[in-house]
Amino acid sequence: MFEIKKSSRAFYIKFPDNTKAYLLFNIRGNTMELLETYTPPKYRGKGIASKILEHALMFVKKTI
Repeated sequence: MFEIKKSSRAFYIKFPDNTKAYLLFNIRGNTMELLETYTPPKYRGKGIASKILEHALMFVKKTI
């Protein structure tokens, strides 16, 4: 499938057509606030947002 990457404020997948699906977040102390998700219409309905969310939750379990 697609590689999930992380920046300082988002987990994201960059698609071959240069669009992105993402989950924006803030970390405050030992809490991760999930702010917004987006998946381009062409890629919706394929479980991409849930994969990004699962990845974010695994990150939280390991680091916070």
